Amino acid sequence: MVSCRQELTRLDFQAEAIRAELQTLEQAEQLPVAEQVAVLQTVAQTSADDRMAASVAGFAEGQGRSFMSQEGVGEKLVELRRIVAENEQSVCQSQGRLKAEVAHQTGHIETCQKELEQLDRNINHEQNRLDAAKQLKQHISDLEHQRSERLEHIAVRRAAQQLLDTTHPRLLGSFNLELQKVAGRIVPLLTEQRYVNVRIGEDLDLQALSQEKGDFVSLSEISGGTYVQLMLAVRLALSQALITSTVQGEECLMLDEPFAFFDAKRRREALAVLPRISEEIEQTWILAQDFDETSQLDLHVRCSRDTDELIAG
Repeated sequence: MVSCRQELTRLDFQAEAIRAELQTLEQAEQLPVAEQVAVLQTVAQTSADDRMAASVAGFAEGQGRSFMSQEGVGEKLVELRRIVAENEQSVCQSQGRLKAEVAHQTGHIETCQKELEQLDRNINHEQNRLDAAKQLKQHISDLEHQRSERLEHIAVRRAAQQLLDTTHPRLLGSFNLELQKVAGRIVPLLTEQRYVNVRIGEDLDLQALSQEKGDFVSLSEISGGTYVQLMLAVRLALSQALITSTVQGEECLMLDEPFAFFDAKRRREALAVLPRISEEIEQTWILAQDFDETSQLDLHVRCSRDTDELIAG
């Protein structure tokens, strides 16, 4: 493309020189013969066409040696104009071809530039896809790591579950034995010997051993009053088991609303039984909203919102 433009520029200069030669030759027609010959020689020396120089040299050495006639110079000028016209036509044709080639190459360059721009856009698009792929790979790697951790946690939990499944029956059996041991002393005292023990099934279902039926019965088979007595017995048995297994010494027991659903008779019987439940329980504190059986208590402390003093009697 660059060489075409350089060649086109050279031809432009050559065409301009030919036009100048033609103008010089046209002006030479009005000069005397001797001066016309001098002009022809000057044009021949500066012309880039070898034919021009050869023609002028042949004329000057031949007919031009003597006083040349006006007709001879005119004929020579006609010949020279023809040569100049041929050169000009050749230059114009070359210029046309070069201009067409330049236009073609310019269009080709524009097409290539557009293709390059499209390729740049494609490269940017692919680079964005590569970046997104890298992010996805990193995300997949993170998820795989998390998955491995989760699988490890699941394996640990399954192992722990298997251990629990094997130890649960033994723990439940040990717990039942301890509960029955303590409840065996408390339940008969609270239920007037109607029930002598309790046990907890594998589904944590509580049952009571009935003296009358000679077998364990579910809580749905007993009265509401007996139910609350058994619940208090279980609470006391759990407290005693806790004291025996941990403190292993004298302790106090605090009951919050233990007789909320007891009738007066069951409440009096329970109050009479509490001091005989355990040798380790030195004191028993009972919290209640309203308590009428104050005569069975060693100390009665009454709290009121209307005063900031505790009254003990």
